[in-house]
Amino acid sequence: MLKSYEQAYGVIVLKKNGRPKSYNCLDSEEISKFAPLAQKWWEPSGPFQALHAINVPRVKYIRDNLYRSFKIDPHKNKPLSEISIIDVGCGGGLTAEPLARLGAKVTAIDAEKDTIKAAKFHASKSELSIDYRHTKVEHLLSSKEQFDCVIALEIIEHINDLNPFLESLCKLLLPDGVIFISTLNRTLSSYLLGIVFAERILRWVPNGMHDWSRFVRPSELIYPLRYHEVHVKDVSGLSYNPLSGDWFLSKKLKVNYITFGVRKSTI
Repeated sequence: MLKSYEQAYGVIVLKKNGRPKSYNCLDSEEISKFAPLAQKWWEPSGPFQALHAINVPRVKYIRDNLYRSFKIDPHKNKPLSEISIIDVGCGGGLTAEPLARLGAKVTAIDAEKDTIKAAKFHASKSELSIDYRHTKVEHLLSSKEQFDCVIALEIIEHINDLNPFLESLCKLLLPDGVIFISTLNRTLSSYLLGIVFAERILRWVPNGMHDWSRFVRPSELIYPLRYHEVHVKDVSGLSYNPLSGDWFLSKKLKVNYITFGVRKSTI
């Protein structure tokens, strides 16, 4: 029987003075890919047009699962007003803003400072109160803040050390809190559609934005979360309809997918 998380997932934990050494989960080269694009997050036909489109079913999925998980009446004014959310790798705020409009208390962090500046500027124009911070998730842990909901969308495929990053996300969750993670599966289909078509042919995403070897299979996400007492209740595909140009939730997980998990109340 495997005795530890480190044995189970091959994570080497270096210790100093009896305490785990802090991780630098984010790859600086990955962060640098977003720096030149900081002012373009809210251009519907710009380099993030695919995120604008896929954001519609993502936000709906998050909203509806929050309603069910916290037994919220969706018809009341500002239905998420009692919910605290941390959006990790928030980018320009494409997800933070609609959740804030629903009344949620949103904290949003990103490792790229110009991106956070752009997000703050857009939120101020939209008259939305969002706590944007230029920081990394591992640094946020020192504040011992915890949230009802953790969101990490299209970020884990840019992570240097996935398992410590997932551990950090879980530590940000309150008991009975919920977590949403979306990413790209590591399959032949995701290489063809996510790299060849999306980047090189259709130019939905800047060429070189993604590294297929960093894509994450659902099992590589579910088992570490389970180790940290997070039960994944659903995995749904995010699929594209080439006729309508719309993205929608589906059962197909070969390319994009989103997961929904709940942290157990007793650990």
